[in-house]
Amino acid sequence: MNNPLRYIARIAIEFKTPFLISTGEDDCLADSVFVADMNGLPTLPGSSITGVLRHKFQKFKQDKDNDIVDKLFGYQKGEQGEGSRLTVSWGCIHDKDNKPVEGIFDNAELLKDKVLLNALNGFTRDHVRINHRGTADKEEHGKFDERCVPAGHRFTFEMMLEGNKNDKEDWKNLLDIITSDSMRLGGKTRRGLGAFEVIMLQEAVFDLETENDFNRFSNHPVELSKELPKDAAMPDKKDSHKGIQFGND
Repeated sequence: MNNPLRYIARIAIEFKTPFLISTGEDDCLADSVFVADMNGLPTLPGSSITGVLRHKFQKFKQDKDNDIVDKLFGYQKGEQGEGSRLTVSWGCIHDKDNKPVEGIFDNAELLKDKVLLNALNGFTRDHVRINHRGTADKEEHGKFDERCVPAGHRFTFEMMLEGNKNDKEDWKNLLDIITSDSMRLGGKTRRGLGAFEVIMLQEAVFDLETENDFNRFSNHPVELSKELPKDAAMPDKKDSHKGIQFGND
């Protein structure tokens, strides 16, 4: 097995500013709305997180190690291609009990949760499209609005890298990027949207060539609301990241 190790990180973030990962479509209330799950709740597509990570990782490598970036994130060049070794799950929003919401919920139950109700409603930002003359562009729908997710909401997602011992440093770099102050998600980040803080980070490394780690990996909880096993292999202190646990709020 060329890549017997599974680097895993379960990460919870809290948005410090509103954010918008747009569907590219409108609804009866806004011209642009956020991506939602089957319950209508805001969600973080794993592809969006991966895309930002790839961009940041390439900048970190100073655009000179494209081979490393391609081997980590995958590529397609003509008939040549390779799949990504990094997998990022969808990010699930937290409810009033600070637990990720997974699965289908009864709408009446969702409406009883003030945190989720706030997320369902979102808030609308009005904009005016300016033309080359510096005035509202009436011909191209000069006025438009966007329904964003309010600041303060928390989400949990999981990252997994299929690799070997040589990937340890790149894995650390990815987690450093996730926990950096410059990391943003969604659109309009130059206008202040999409800023977040990592409030929990759990790591584990599994060697699938050993029976013990293979069994532990097989029992790895799929549900994001569950913590990693207590006997999970944690990083050394010198390699650790911002592993702040949730407070009792």
